[in-house]
Amino acid sequence: MALACVLVAISPSVVITPEAYGAKGDGIADDSGPIRQALAACAGDAPCSVLFAQSYLSGPIRINSSRVTLNVTGSLAMLPRASFPLTAAHGFITNDNLVATSELRITGGGRIASTEPDAWWACKILGCSRPHLINLGNVSGVRIDDIALADSPNHHIEVSGCRHVRIDGITIDAPHLSPNTDGVTFYGGDDQSLTNSRISNGDDCTSVVPIGEWLPECVESPELPQCRGGSVVIRNVTCIGGHGLAIGGMRHGTVSNVTFSNVTATG
Repeated sequence: MALACVLVAISPSVVITPEAYGAKGDGIADDSGPIRQALAACAGDAPCSVLFAQSYLSGPIRINSSRVTLNVTGSLAMLPRASFPLTAAHGFITNDNLVATSELRITGGGRIASTEPDAWWACKILGCSRPHLINLGNVSGVRIDDIALADSPNHHIEVSGCRHVRIDGITIDAPHLSPNTDGVTFYGGDDQSLTNSRISNGDDCTSVVPIGEWLPECVESPELPQCRGGSVVIRNVTCIGGHGLAIGGMRHGTVSNVTFSNVTATG
């Protein structure tokens, strides 16, 4: 009975489709507008799921409500670089750090990827902005599971300052020479895990970084709360190619309470 109550509590009571707002779902048309409208319709208090059952091409997808699930049973692809709004370069799927959000989930067994990734990777040399595929900040309750990610312009998943993060059963694929295609990056945060996943990429398989590594106060006082990272468990993960497991930032801060268990890194 207790389990049944929990399932009822977390089951989305509202299911919305981009097609209800005119999306083509053919992988050719730009469905950015209908997807924005579908997400806006999730702004109520009830748990809400946006179902992506077909193939969608879109610009930035921004979640600004709590208790939202992106149920990707089909595919989500970024617009090509020439069409993607560079003012929103932090992420393809992201949230507004200034809007309090909680209980965000991305799932469904489908695929999320870039389009024409070579054009994005050339920005490593040219100096243009490259968004992460999924970039969530300051969210309490993140769940990313049963999803395939591929060919991110930058990091595939980055969670920054998030709490209660569960990333499970994902696959990530990018060429082993692709620049900065980190698998999962934990910036700061608390109570986080990556489990039962396979990552084949061109940079860190997973990285645990102090969130304030660039802050001036972290030079002298790296133990300050705003200078810390960690509280991560990484278990049953296979890393292929790339740079393996990274702990610590490029500058200053403290990382603690990190556990790796049954992790294989090859190539």
